[in-house]
Amino acid sequence: MIRWKVMAGLLGILVLAGLMPSGESLWFDETITQGCASEPTFHALKTRLLTVNSSETQMPLGMLAFWAWEKLAGSSEWGLRSLNILWTLLAAGALFLAGRRLKLPALPFWLIIQPFLWYYANEVRPYAMQIAGAAWVLYGLVACVETQGRGRGWAWAFMGGSVLVTGASLLGAIPVAMAAISIVALFWLWKCWPSRQTWLPLGLGGLLLLLLGVYDVATLLRGAGGARMWETGLINVGFSAYELLGFIGLGPPRLEIREAARQGMPALLALLKTAAPGISLLALLYFLLLLPLKNGLHHTRKPAMLCIGWVALGSPVLLFVAAKIVAWPFWGRHLAPVLPFSACLIAWLASRFYNEVRSRPLAVLVPTLLAALLMTSALTLRFSARHRKDDYRKASALALQAIKQGGNVWWSADLLSARYYGITFNPATPAAAGCVVAITSSDPVPLETISPRAPALVFTSKPDLFDSAGALKHWLATSRYRILQTFPGFTVWAPPATLVPPAS
Repeated sequence: MIRWKVMAGLLGILVLAGLMPSGESLWFDETITQGCASEPTFHALKTRLLTVNSSETQMPLGMLAFWAWEKLAGSSEWGLRSLNILWTLLAAGALFLAGRRLKLPALPFWLIIQPFLWYYANEVRPYAMQIAGAAWVLYGLVACVETQGRGRGWAWAFMGGSVLVTGASLLGAIPVAMAAISIVALFWLWKCWPSRQTWLPLGLGGLLLLLLGVYDVATLLRGAGGARMWETGLINVGFSAYELLGFIGLGPPRLEIREAARQGMPALLALLKTAAPGISLLALLYFLLLLPLKNGLHHTRKPAMLCIGWVALGSPVLLFVAAKIVAWPFWGRHLAPVLPFSACLIAWLASRFYNEVRSRPLAVLVPTLLAALLMTSALTLRFSARHRKDDYRKASALALQAIKQGGNVWWSADLLSARYYGITFNPATPAAAGCVVAITSSDPVPLETISPRAPALVFTSKPDLFDSAGALKHWLATSRYRILQTFPGFTVWAPPATLVPPAS
């Protein structure tokens, strides 16, 4: 009977993991990864990673994995994202083993229903890879606690996961460091040293981590890093918790949250009020799970859970402090390696609530309702049109339709994504009809001199990124252009008497 339950659980995880990737449009962060993945040779990829200064250079193993996968699955949207199915299964496998040691057999289930996982397993970015690596770090930590450091299995799992998560992102070093501190503290309490059996995995893993560290320092010294469009503050903390704890699918779309956050906290709170029932219910369920803790932390696996809690709660704090020091805004995606630890905490709290609450209907209802709400949030993120990514595919199709009809198009959005969907940009001051012209905030000359012909359509996206000087916004207002249509990530503008009807 137990074997059939395990097989049914594995089949369910496989089905859900297969549903996570979609074929929807790539957005501009994903297109950068696609550019790395489509390099024809390993030498070309290596040259790119050693010369560019974007954050992708600090994800060397992540880019390498997508590069290798692209050679097998192709460059389609679903083909690139399908790599995340493997990482999801790898993460679930690690938590299956950890759950057996922690007496939490449902632990893989609590990971697979996390909306955070569903969202980032649908990205052509190495976040699912980070989650998989962190899951093996967690298993190695748990196995170390359970065996008191005997044997070498825990060391191989811990170091292998550490290399995977750190190679997928420089920020993966934070939870790895927190977990390593736990292990060092445990050996100090046990008053012993790791056995000789662990020297090979610890030494080999340590060497690889050292090489990755040297590489990361070199990227930092040459100025590599992510964009710094926001100030680091409470909005970063709030939205990161909002994502990590699974609220995101129950609330407004991310793009609407982003726009409201740009306008300030009052606008953001007003937007979140529109989804108050679902958000409030999930928050209430989390609060109820904490109630048994008032009796103390007595638990048969207390040391392991204390270590997991240390990593889950300490990593975001350390990331915030570091981000504040260097004035770099972090978001939920930068906490991807924390997800296995937070999911494990949720699973443990749910199990404890079920076992310790005297009212059996309540003991069953709260964990069941929590799981149902998280699954609802995850499925909404995946299948609701409201939560679609920036739709560069649709925007590019409209632009190509316009130039076929002889009109010019102005494009104030990412150029790499447009090129992926077949748009060719014309050089400055084109006079011929049927041109797509890039309009960016760095243009030093009046917009009319860039394209003398009035555009039939103007595409704008995230003006804080692509029109930060406000030149295009001013031009659209003074030229009396009107909004033709909007869709995720884009606003399409046309003159009062447009020749191009909106697409259905």
